[in-house]
Formats: sequence, C-alpha cells, structure tokens
Amino acid sequence: MKSIKHILVPVDFGEVSANAYEYALQLAGELSASVHLLHCLPAAPVIPGNGHVVLDTVPQLHQRAKEQIADFAVAGKANARWQVSQMPEVTTSISAFGLKEGITQYVMDHEVGLIVMGTHGVQDAWDRFFGTNATFLVGKVKPPILVLPLNARYQALKTICFATGLRESDLVGAGSLRKALSVFDPQINYLHVHLPDDPQTSDGLDLFRRAFEQPRDGVEATFITTFNEDVTDGIFNYLNKHPHDLLVMIKLERGWWDRMFAHSDTRESAGVTNLPLLILGQ
Repeated sequence: MKSIKHILVPVDFGEVSANAYEYALQLAGELSASVHLLHCLPAAPVIPGNGHVVLDTVPQLHQRAKEQIADFAVAGKANARWQVSQMPEVTTSISAFGLKEGITQYVMDHEVGLIVMGTHGVQDAWDRFFGTNATFLVGKVKPPILVLPLNARYQALKTICFATGLRESDLVGAGSLRKALSVFDPQINYLHVHLPDDPQTSDGLDLFRRAFEQPRDGVEATFITTFNEDVTDGIFNYLNKHPHDLLVMIKLERGWWDRMFAHSDTRESAGVTNLPLLILGQ
C-alpha cells in the first residue's frame, strides 16, 4: 500500500455514497490528499460487429449527471465542513462505460491511492453469490478498497484489526499500511481465527506470534488467536467485544472458477461488516 495522495469515491448520489464521500473528505483532510468523485452511467449496449452503441439519450444523461455530481460535491462539503480540519481538493468525472469498467479505466488513467466505496451489505442471495461491487473490483484494480457500510462514521484510525491467515504477505501488507497511515500512529492488532481443522499446533502459533509481534520501525503490534468454526464469525465476534476503528483483510488471488464458486472470507466480510473494511490485494 503506497502513500495515499488521491482518493477515488464512486457515487450514485444515494445515501450510501453520500456517507462514503463525507468519510473520504475527512480522511483526505488528515492525509493531505485530494478526493475524486466518479459517477458511472450505465454501459451502452453492445451489438455484435458494431461494438458499443451510442444512444441519442446519452448526451442528455451525461449533462444531467454533470449537474448532479456538481451539486453532490457541494452538498458533501457543506455537510462535512465542521468535521474536516482542512477541506481537500475535490474533482468530479462522469464515465459512460458502466460501474466496473468505468472505475477500472479511471484507475488506469489516474494515480489513485485508495478507493472508498459505500455498501448496503448483503441483501439477497445474488449478493452472496456474486459479491458486492467492492469485492468484485479487488484484483481488477491495484489500489486498496475501503468498504464503508452506511452506519460507519469517520474516526481517526488509531486501532486497526488486521485479520491474518499467517502469511508472509500479511506482514508486508501491514508494514506498508502502517507507513501509509502513519499520521494516525495506529496500533495494529493481528487477529488469527483458528479453525477446527487448522494444522497449526500451539507451538506453531507461538512462533507466528513472536514473528508478528516483533517491533518494526519502532512500532509494536499484538497477535491474538481466537477459535471458531468460521473465519468471518470469528472476526466479528472478536470485534463486537473489542471495537476497532478499521478492519483490514488481504484478498488472495484466485482463478475465475474459484472467484465464482469458492467461499471467500473477504467477500463474506464485506457483506456483513459494520465498520470500515480495508481490502488489500495480495
């Protein structure tokens, strides 16, 4: 995770994205970063042999969206003005390529350090099957994605729960995370959910504990093990008893088949989280 200088917030002008925008304004104010609002129009239909078809209504939709996003940007600043120490620069853009392709293209063309996406959580079986827009984007774009549920309000990121599968990449990710969020001087608590079929012995867990708790850059961390039959349940049972400002997970790289049908703890957590969830690519 690199230094965060530009934060992208995809918006649909609804309550969820308004909350994500105001959160991003406060976070950007602390990080001295800029905020970029992106609204994606529905993708134009594709006709074989003709590519994307430009409908006569697209110019009108684009103009209306420009007016809406300008009003949205102003309203968000007004709502957050008392919470932001230094109001960041805000820019706006409209994409005509649909949400996922529009975000992917924007990230390719700009130096985005973080994507902040609001979520309504898992509401039906289709959400459980395909995942939220946020989790779908992980692996498609390089920047980390901050998933923000509607009830989440901005707090300085002082305590971070880093869910770990005991991988070396977790240590690397936590190190870069600490540097990116150094303005908060965060306390990082590694959390490992030990499953019934987990091959790690108590001696093995002690070895990992010493590795994860070893001071790095003068900063100490803690390593906690909790026992549960399900990773997601284990994480949120722990967080309900020990509140944190941020949950961090690393999404593993998977093939197409596994992405579609295999269980994903990250995808499941994004659907049920009640606090900000930062998803890092592996």
